[in-house]
Amino acid sequence: MSGLADMEELLSLISNKDFVEYMREANSCYNVGAYRGCIVMSYITLFDDLRLKLDELAKVNSEAKKVALEVKKRANEQEVFETYMADQLKAKGLLEEKKYQRLSMIRDLRNKAAHPSGVLATAEEARFVYRTVISEFLSEALLKTTHAVDALIERVKKSNHFPSTNINEIIEIVDADCASIHDLAVPYLVTKLLQARDSAQKTASQNAERFLVGMSGMKSNEYRSVLRKKALEPNCTDSDAAPFIGRIIAADGQLLAGLSKTNKARVCKLLTDQTKTSKVGVTTKLSHPARQISELVSSLGETVVSDSYTAFFEAVLAKYPYSPVFYNGLQDAPKLKKTLISDWLEDAGSSTFDIANAFAKALPEVDEAAKTILTPKDSFEIIVAVCRAADTGAWSAKSVQKSKFSDCPELVHSAREYAKKNKESAKKKVVSALLATNLKEFLAENLGT
Repeated sequence: MSGLADMEELLSLISNKDFVEYMREANSCYNVGAYRGCIVMSYITLFDDLRLKLDELAKVNSEAKKVALEVKKRANEQEVFETYMADQLKAKGLLEEKKYQRLSMIRDLRNKAAHPSGVLATAEEARFVYRTVISEFLSEALLKTTHAVDALIERVKKSNHFPSTNINEIIEIVDADCASIHDLAVPYLVTKLLQARDSAQKTASQNAERFLVGMSGMKSNEYRSVLRKKALEPNCTDSDAAPFIGRIIAADGQLLAGLSKTNKARVCKLLTDQTKTSKVGVTTKLSHPARQISELVSSLGETVVSDSYTAFFEAVLAKYPYSPVFYNGLQDAPKLKKTLISDWLEDAGSSTFDIANAFAKALPEVDEAAKTILTPKDSFEIIVAVCRAADTGAWSAKSVQKSKFSDCPELVHSAREYAKKNKESAKKKVVSALLATNLKEFLAENLGT
């Protein structure tokens, strides 16, 4: 009787309670020696359960949807669908090999029991089918892939899932977490993360967003298409989503590739408006507009940025013109770089003191540009422009000039190289700016040579 009692107790493991009565009937068949009935009832319940789970996954997974539609078609036409469904679940990675083998064994036993072959089903076979159906299939709430996602989502909600806010460390954690998730379950994962991000629970929301940013940072083609479709495009109509969109784009600018013209315009406006009101100070943060435009130029190229995101570029140029993160991102963008350097020269020699002084104060930040985006000629012209502003009375420019540009050694070195190799041209620039009558005098007074 203990074996029979154990079979009864297994009913409590069934996830979908609608199937409990079916399996209780299968158990009743076993109890009266109707082993064939036990196997057939268990088999029917198993595949009804698999169909329901497949239908749930089909809501968020295109491959599962194709299988589900074909299964439905075959069932409606009174055709056998069980073998097809099992084979497709395995082929699509929705059913692990071990469970597929179990299904095959159960199907063989059912076929033997259901047909008048003269071979009787045994008690042992009936127990095997009954127990396996419940313990390995009916006890699980979802198919393998979504079950793994749901378990991951619960872990992500924990307060210490991301012990660091460093993007590289977040990407490492996300990469490890996603290792157990099949590619076909990625749409379901993103859907569940977006739901958690929109939840009222602060930790869950924050961690879900970090996870999505981490997925973006992995720069995976499989993840990109899903993130673009489910996270980027639906949210680009919502101004409140601008910080989130900015962060995932900063992690992977390729998310913008392939957007419609309308959605490009929406994203551009979100990022532009966000830049104008941004108070983010640390440029290494993904939420900083300078980091975002730099990633866009790097990932999409300056032609795309110029064609579709000009307003965003101009907003960053206006607010963060001297940020190394911004200008170093333009090394491979000659047209945008030319626009930036032209603005610098104008600011450096501006007759408006506030502008000229702001540039002079930013020279230590600009100094790095002499090694990355400025030519020696550019460096020399910037120093001439600052000296011109100092000559007209800009106090910060005067202070820099008096110190002989001591806080910008790279700029000075580059300017000296230009003057050394282009003496006549350098002299003309100095004389036309009315700063000295000859090059040697200018260099001695301003650069200490």
